[in-house]
Amino acid sequence: MGDIHWSSTGKQLAFQTETDDGMVQTIYLNLSTMKQKVIREYKLFDMEFQGWTDDGKLEFREYGNTFSQIVHVNTKNNETIIIGTTTPSP
Repeated sequence: MGDIHWSSTGKQLAFQTETDDGMVQTIYLNLSTMKQKVIREYKLFDMEFQGWTDDGKLEFREYGNTFSQIVHVNTKNNETIIIGTTTPSP
């Protein structure tokens, strides 16, 4: 699928793959070790990979029926931080 994103340091890379049934994987590649790690696996249109943050995390926008939220993922330990959610309308 592509959607290749370089980190600001140029030492890390993240890219996406997609299966025929609409499953997307965002994969992290450490260029020093050439090791790959699946960071997120999700259905197409449930989540969108945004790229790298300034502090070296991967950013995603997650979509639900009544919300969307920004999620940051630490590539070292897969720690997930929800940055913000939209307020549902009444």
